[in-house]
Amino acid sequence: MLSSVAPRPINMTVKTTEMEVQASASGVSNPGRSGNVNQDAFFLLKDEPNQTMVFGVFDGHGRETGKDAAWTAKAFFEAQFRAFTAEEYAQLEVNPEQMMTQMFSLCHLMIKSTFRSTYEHRGYIVEEDDETGALIRREHDDPYGGVCIRGGTTATIVVTLHGGAKIITANVGDSIALLGCDEPILSEQDMTTLDHDGTAKMLGHQKHRFRDEIKRNYLVLTGTHSADSDHEYRRIRSSSSSDETNNGSQLQFLYDSSNLDHHQFSIFETTPGGVLQRNPRGAYFKNVRDEWATIVTTPADAPFPDSLAFTRSLGDFHMHAYGVCDKPTVRVVSLEDAIKRSTTNQSDAGLDICPPVEFFLTVASDGIWDNWKYDGLLKFVFQHEKPDGPSRPDLWALMTMPAREEDLSHHHAIHELTESLLSNTLTRAEHFFGDQADNMTVILSHLAFKLT
Repeated sequence: MLSSVAPRPINMTVKTTEMEVQASASGVSNPGRSGNVNQDAFFLLKDEPNQTMVFGVFDGHGRETGKDAAWTAKAFFEAQFRAFTAEEYAQLEVNPEQMMTQMFSLCHLMIKSTFRSTYEHRGYIVEEDDETGALIRREHDDPYGGVCIRGGTTATIVVTLHGGAKIITANVGDSIALLGCDEPILSEQDMTTLDHDGTAKMLGHQKHRFRDEIKRNYLVLTGTHSADSDHEYRRIRSSSSSDETNNGSQLQFLYDSSNLDHHQFSIFETTPGGVLQRNPRGAYFKNVRDEWATIVTTPADAPFPDSLAFTRSLGDFHMHAYGVCDKPTVRVVSLEDAIKRSTTNQSDAGLDICPPVEFFLTVASDGIWDNWKYDGLLKFVFQHEKPDGPSRPDLWALMTMPAREEDLSHHHAIHELTESLLSNTLTRAEHFFGDQADNMTVILSHLAFKLT
């Protein structure tokens, strides 16, 4: 496989008076098919003194600039977190939305600087359009011509605190982080989402207030920024950048068409009474989860027409004039209650010695997720289906072996599982998408908790 991996997988052991945590992670990336330029980037790092691991996945887009955008974002966030102090991690835990929003905004500006310097180095004059914020490049001998510099990247950042007992995520775009367990011990009550307006809410609280909590075996830790999101439609329609400030022009929310000759049609309509309605059917599915392909496009009278598959991104400066934004959705998950639920279940089952409670955290670009249903990917990593014959190795046992410099069994185990997931995804992508397979990047982290 044409893969790029982190220099080496990472692992960490955290011991407290209440529990022992074993955490490991590995990452891998692939262009998806021969001839593709891989515009994805990723990083993973550990800060053992602060009991923290940090992951980042970036999926660039734009023929000329996508790779630069993704790698600029990777370099920015990796440098930020490598320099983090214990005090800054404590501040992140107290105020994750503010700190993540500041970092995403700074990264957005860093990408603009990268684009400018790249084209200036190539001999172009680069100017910023006063009305739209777009970067325009032109030849020195062409004062009236100019080309909009297009492109940007998704960004998904995951920070595991206290060995993984608390997880903070921040994202723009469609790269997804999924937390899964092999038993239904997770609840949406375990996760807090920080909305774009700064208010916090507990997911599922309103819907299930008068019922028992619904337990599940996975949680999606990232926000949905697709064009068919009611939340994103309302956010953009209510934003000052998408109303009369653009002469009435607004971002268009459309079902995409697989044929350029076919008409792209609106996802949402508002009745005369002001009720928002959704057209229930699109033109084609974009993934195996039967999600419709959707896009947002600039207004018909926009000076720089373009489209985007999501409503938040880093870069895409001309799109931000119409409501696309760099502000991340931030979510916080605490696993303490889920771990207690599992140990209670084990005690009720009469187990004298409770095995560790295991989770897999998968952070990946859409080139991976297009080929999987969430429960199917979890079955794969927990090896319920045993696609390659023998079940996966006992990662807890490998990580608690007596440490020797030459003993990297736990590194090999998580890395081999990550490579196996990528290999299986490549096979699936060839079947589902043929020569249209996208770039693929995945970070897989194993978290195991044992009460002491």
